[in-house]
Amino acid sequence: AGAMPLHPFLIHNGGRMVFGHDGRLYVSAGDHGEQLSPQDPLVWPGKVLCFDVPNLTVPANSPFPGSPAYAVGLRNSFGLAVHPTRGWLYASENGYLVGDELNRIVAGGNYGWPQFEGPGMPVGYEAPLLTLPQQPALTGMAFSAGAAYPAPFRDCLYLCHWLGGDVRRIEFSANGQNVVANHFFANHFNAFDTQLGPDGTIWVLHGQYSTGADELGRYVHNNAPQPLLHVAPVSGRSLGGSVTFGITAPNGSMAIAWVSFSTFAPPQPSAYGPIAVPTDAVLPLQFVVGDERCYFGVSLPNLPAFVGAPLNAQALTVDLTTNAVALTNPSTTVLR
Repeated sequence: AGAMPLHPFLIHNGGRMVFGHDGRLYVSAGDHGEQLSPQDPLVWPGKVLCFDVPNLTVPANSPFPGSPAYAVGLRNSFGLAVHPTRGWLYASENGYLVGDELNRIVAGGNYGWPQFEGPGMPVGYEAPLLTLPQQPALTGMAFSAGAAYPAPFRDCLYLCHWLGGDVRRIEFSANGQNVVANHFFANHFNAFDTQLGPDGTIWVLHGQYSTGADELGRYVHNNAPQPLLHVAPVSGRSLGGSVTFGITAPNGSMAIAWVSFSTFAPPQPSAYGPIAVPTDAVLPLQFVVGDERCYFGVSLPNLPAFVGAPLNAQALTVDLTTNAVALTNPSTTVLR
């Protein structure tokens, strides 16, 4: 694919990289201050680009044949995020006169820049889902997922403002094409980026304009009771790759976590004592220490028969003082 070309204007260099549910790499690239680039599918600036991995080749079904351009007409995007269950792609956009935008990115979509911006798009252009006229300089964004947050905080988009430092929580309609709620969530001076951590919670990089990003925080939901133990899939789900799980349990207990195609009910009595692990389980062993959580990764087999198969993660803890056993409900992810 080559390297991103150098440009004389050291502005509008916003960019993010995410892997889609199709296993491809999506990259947002600012327009570098060049007015002609965003509408030209043969150059990279002002686009969302798409590459096959690992060789970074142009997909055979690219909406712009021979070009990695996936969507055109963007000005300067610092945020790119994939919906955790549906695979929809979203991007933030730092606007010019009308305001900053949140866009649903679709194959072949034209987002108007530099001819058009804001909600009043002509036919043939993609209108933003949300326009913020105060121009807060949108930066990073990420979806929440898993059991770390109860409703309505689960499966929302958390969006950073660099100016003012606000973090907003965005709720979407069932089809992902409309914003149904836009909530103020937190303030951190200048908010630079947010990501979903391996424990299933949202992490935010923030600081002050004069010193840059120098603080890292994590949002933990304290107002609702937390389960004794949870498992949250947070990394890639593609065949031949790996999936990472985070486990929360009391300090000093032993956590036994596994993935399997079957699930298991609460521990069952047997001649050998209580049994709570399926026979097809892949079972590493972890001791939970420190901050009451641990992580483990499982390599997924590169077998076509597993495509679309639900993979269940469960875990149990054993209190080494009382020998009490607690079991999670399964957390299910589908292999692709």
